[in-house]
Amino acid sequence: YQLHIALRFESDLKATLIDMDIHPWVLQKLTVLKQCLPQWFEKAVFGAWLAGLVVREMSLGQPMIDAALIAGWTHDVGFLRIDPAVLFKKGRLEPEEWRVLQSHVITGQRFLLAVPDLDPQVPSAVREHHERCDGTGYPDGRTCRQLGLLGKVIGMADSVLAIRVNQFKGTGRTLRDVLPYLQMNDVTHSLEVYRAMSSILKKSNLKPVHINPYGGIRAMAEVVHRRSTAIHEVRKHLILFQRALLEQARGSRPCKVANVLMMSINNVLTKTAAAGLEGDETLSWLAGIQDGEDDVLPDLNELELAENELLWHIQSLLRAADNYFDSEAGGGGGIAKMKNIAAGVRDALAQAKAAGRK
Repeated sequence: YQLHIALRFESDLKATLIDMDIHPWVLQKLTVLKQCLPQWFEKAVFGAWLAGLVVREMSLGQPMIDAALIAGWTHDVGFLRIDPAVLFKKGRLEPEEWRVLQSHVITGQRFLLAVPDLDPQVPSAVREHHERCDGTGYPDGRTCRQLGLLGKVIGMADSVLAIRVNQFKGTGRTLRDVLPYLQMNDVTHSLEVYRAMSSILKKSNLKPVHINPYGGIRAMAEVVHRRSTAIHEVRKHLILFQRALLEQARGSRPCKVANVLMMSINNVLTKTAAAGLEGDETLSWLAGIQDGEDDVLPDLNELELAENELLWHIQSLLRAADNYFDSEAGGGGGIAKMKNIAAGVRDALAQAKAAGRK
């Protein structure tokens, strides 16, 4: 709300909504979404609001704001066609179940393609909102030059939404604390959208929130140290994984799932280096922090936020690995070796998550 007021979006948004001609099919679909998947409807409203704000910040004009609102509202309507047993499953998804979840972007696009007189950017954006500029997204593994601008905007809004719902809820953090995540993903999202989102957050007058849910400074440093140690272990496994994947691909043309997996590995290795977790310096610093050193709380918060983002990317990497193994069933000793390495990554990830709960 503070961001909404600080950027004076109220009057522009009201004027836009009053003048918009929304097709009855879209309104009907949103009504069903609200009744059947109310949490997804709330996300749709937030995503539309933020996408519209980003488009306005980029000075792209009123038609683009209209398109951003409709794409934001409808970007997840494809979930209405997903089996609830898969949609609400707790725990690890099998590769086929993950592909079913991913299909929501295609289902949403097909619905919107049938809506008369709709801006063609809208269905394309819905299909592309889980694509990423570094090629690690889905369903097509497109890179920045292959993506439409509106798809990049909806993708950014959806990412911010996921952080708000999955990580910040109940912590006291605000959207201003998304900035460290954006900085870690400067090659994941397009530069122009990244700059617009960062500009909005800086104009919001919100301040970073420094929290310590673990007690004293030493207690927090110990938790962050355990997670950093586990991520450090993940990095060691991923270097071996990278070598094994290159060896497996030698002499043959890599398939699409292998390329996505390799890009995912490179992505995590790059981000661990950016967070200062490629060497032992950060671990030594954390080990030496004592109670009373309250001035290090901002640094601990920044590192914890970076760890949260890394854990998410590691989880995504493991899904890419599962897809690769599923496509290469019976691939021989090289695949067996990589499965063992992936098991090490999974164990280290579980340790990192467990450390954050202590």
